[in-house]
Amino acid sequence: MLRIISCLDIKNNFVVKGINFKNLKKINLPFDLCKKYKNNGIDEIVLLDITSNYTKKSLSYSSIKKISKIINIPISIGGGIKNILKIKKMFKVGADRIILNSICYENITIIKKISNYFGSQSLIIAIDIKKNYKNEKIFTYKNSGYINTNFFYLDWIIIVKKMGCGEVLITSINNDGCKLGYDINSLFFIKKK
Repeated sequence: MLRIISCLDIKNNFVVKGINFKNLKKINLPFDLCKKYKNNGIDEIVLLDITSNYTKKSLSYSSIKKISKIINIPISIGGGIKNILKIKKMFKVGADRIILNSICYENITIIKKISNYFGSQSLIIAIDIKKNYKNEKIFTYKNSGYINTNFFYLDWIIIVKKMGCGEVLITSINNDGCKLGYDINSLFFIKKK
């Protein structure tokens, strides 16, 4: 079954778009875009607060509640989520699934805890990847693409899968905002794993 999922990057409560995770420009308010996408037939919305590691704030509970009441399609939320209490609150206000990234590199067991507590279907691990063109290796990055974790991307996918994640969300930093489409080669190797 084909599903169309729209991913919105959020910074300071605005949807932003950049190139290669840099030069972010304000596009619109999340609520307005979610409504527009829902009316155009989107099956699911992903809201990623991409600056929460630095601002220590994430998308407000009231924003999530407002969006979930109006659009009535599944919403996945990510950014700044570091504990079960926050996840419970996200689900209570309307999130259908939770997305983790940077925290997993610091505390890998959080994946297993969340998966056991809420079920693996409720958890997505976001993996930002970047190809080094000198040696053709692809590594994972954290903290909005600023820190190379030195994990080869296929190894990291195997690790998070073993820990209990339900899905992975792959974002190619090299292709982000460049209108190049998906990094098909990287995705091909993931499928083989």
